[in-house]
This record gives sequence, structure tokens and C-alpha cells, in this order.
Amino acid sequence: MEGTMDGIEGAMPEPRKASRPAPVSRVREGVSARGASGGLMMAAPERDRRRVDPRVALGVLVLLNVAVFASGAKAIELAAVAGDAALMLWCRRGRLACAWLSAYAALSLIALACILGGPFFMPTGSCLVMLARLFPTAMFAAALISTTYLGELACALQSFGLSGRMTVAVCVGMRFFPTIAREAKAVREAMLTRGLRLTPAAILRHPAGLLENFMVPYLHRVSIVADELGDAVMARGVETTRRRGSYHELRIGALDVVVLAAALVLVAAAVAGKVLP
Repeated sequence: MEGTMDGIEGAMPEPRKASRPAPVSRVREGVSARGASGGLMMAAPERDRRRVDPRVALGVLVLLNVAVFASGAKAIELAAVAGDAALMLWCRRGRLACAWLSAYAALSLIALACILGGPFFMPTGSCLVMLARLFPTAMFAAALISTTYLGELACALQSFGLSGRMTVAVCVGMRFFPTIAREAKAVREAMLTRGLRLTPAAILRHPAGLLENFMVPYLHRVSIVADELGDAVMARGVETTRRRGSYHELRIGALDVVVLAAALVLVAAAVAGKVLP
């Protein structure tokens, strides 16, 4: 019996030592580097990422709207677009800045051509001019979305006193548009594997083929995505009344002060242009 017990004790594995928990900074860095699962964009680690504080960014969005639409001056609009492009370049979003600047330049040239084309085209030119006024705000929003994690945006909205339901709804809604864009790309790739190309010439020749080959599977995928996002809302605890925590720490830095000051200067210039003769 004694030999049997010795044999059992010899076969028993040694107890493992409890592993130390990872440091909080390393955990936060891992959360920051998650990419699409935790944010609006695929980003670099926290120390290499450049962004505007979401709280400041939301305030600047309001100020840009006030400055551009209260003034109506083209100089204010151009200054805002130039500032947005500079911010995108500083945030290492050069391709995004080039795309927005190209679209703004093309829209402005078309609007100018319509206005100079005579009374028949002038209403179209006026509509395009009003559409161009949306570009400063849209460019800044694009920079915010491409550099900000969903958790940071949720923390900023909660700091403004927004309810939990509204915060979750906004964050889930922000995930909807990139998701349906990826679904459209997936449907187009599936069409290419079947030898079907979605070109303007093909659409003009067979408009019913567009409905059958693209829109039907795309709308089916969109309905599935909508159901999945509804499940995501419930999983995020939309019914809870407790205050939510956050992995992210929001801190206002020098860039945030500069961006906010520039927006305030634009508002002051817009108001001065309206008040002063």
C-alpha cells in the first residue's frame, strides 16, 4: 500500500505557479490596437496614433457649421477646408485629404461653370454651391471617424450627459455604414467570380441584371447586418441604467487647443463679417 501511494505521489504533477496579470498599460495598449473590433478604424498603437480629442472634435463640428453657414463667405469656407486638410495630413491621412480636396475642387469648378453658363444652369450651380458648404464639416467628420475608436466616442458622448441608449445607438449606427460598404464590395467580388462586371455600360444594356445580380443579394446582406447590429445593441447593454466604464482615457492636448482656437477664430471672423460693415 505504501508503494502504491509513493507511485501515485510521483505521478502527481507539480502545481503551476499563478501567472501575473498583465500591466494595465499593456492591456490598454492591446485594447487600443484591436482595430475594427474596438473602434471605427484600423489604427496603430496608442503611442503612434494622432487624433483630436473626441470631446473637442464634437464641439468643433458645431463651430464649423456656425462659421460656414452664418457667414456665407467663400474665404471662410476655403480656410475651413484648408484647415481640415492640414489636420488630416497631421493625422497621417494623406490619401483621405487628397480625395476630399479633389472632390471639393471638382464640385466647385462644376458649380462655377453652371453659374457662368447662364440662367438655365444657374439653379443647379446654386445648389452645388450650397452643397460645397457642407464640405468643411464633412471633412472634419471624416477625420474624426478615421482616427477615433468607438469606445472613445462613446466616452465623449457620455461625458456630455448623453443617455446610455443614445450613446449605444450612435455608436452602433456609426458601425452600420462601413459594414454595408464592405458588404457591397463583397457582392461585387462575388459577381466577378461569376464573370459579371458592374460597369455603367453593363447597367445600361441590362438594367434588370443589376437588380437581379447586385441589389437582391446586397439587400439580403443588409437585412442580415441590421439584425446583427440589433443583437449588438442588446449585447452592449442598452437597457442598463448604470454609468458605463471605458478602457480609454481622454486627455486634451496641445493639438486639441490649437484646433479649438482655430474654429473659434473662424466663428469670430464669420460673425465680424456679418456685423461689421
